[in-house]
Amino acid sequence: MNLIRITIIAAAVCLSTISLFAQPLQFKCEKLYPMHLQGVDCDENIIYWSFSDLLVKTDWQGKELAAVKVPYHHGDLCLKNGKLYVAVNFGKFNNPNGMAKNFIYEYDAATLKYITRYAVDEVKHGAGAIAPTDNGFIVGGGLPLDPANYHANLLYEYDRNFKFVRRIEAAPWSLEGIQVIQNMPDGWLLAGHRNRILVYDKNFKFISDEGFNATHGIMLHPKTGQLYRAVSTLIKGKGWAASVYTVPRLLPGK
Repeated sequence: MNLIRITIIAAAVCLSTISLFAQPLQFKCEKLYPMHLQGVDCDENIIYWSFSDLLVKTDWQGKELAAVKVPYHHGDLCLKNGKLYVAVNFGKFNNPNGMAKNFIYEYDAATLKYITRYAVDEVKHGAGAIAPTDNGFIVGGGLPLDPANYHANLLYEYDRNFKFVRRIEAAPWSLEGIQVIQNMPDGWLLAGHRNRILVYDKNFKFISDEGFNATHGIMLHPKTGQLYRAVSTLIKGKGWAASVYTVPRLLPGK
């Protein structure tokens, strides 16, 4: 392989990487918050945010419309049929012996008013991520720091009333499990730590491991199909800022 060809290939790889990481900034939230972002979801008019101990709703320019204090640790959230569902753990994360204390909290999306909660004890290592399905929900979360004995991320399917359906093993293993789950028209996105997002088909068959940060939230616009990621950044002495970026499609299809 000659030097010119090597240079062209290297430049193409570099440009591909830059295009993935340097996606356009859409907006920043107008306010700062005491704790970092755990997850986001949206409809055509509103974005819903989980800031660990605070639920927030904004418009699509980042203007805060409402905020309510919630128990720590509220994780990823999803919107379904006018309700918000948030993965919550009051116990340990990533412990091989479990020791988690898991619930899904349900809120009215219009008012952010608490409605009820559902125990999800099957999520052994700490509930932290949730996404809707046609008939219920997929819940995920922590995983022990032990790739020798845990070879896949663990997901848990529930029906619409949070009755347990089945456990799913979604290989490969990732550090501390799954932070965010996004249901796509043609597959699934699972976001974890260390700039890692895993792409699967609808049956959780692994497709690819992408190198960008979606740990703090990823969402799909219900009308345009545009995919977004949210990033929260600590402003020392002031609080956590949140920004939204567009990202490319990570799955083939429509």
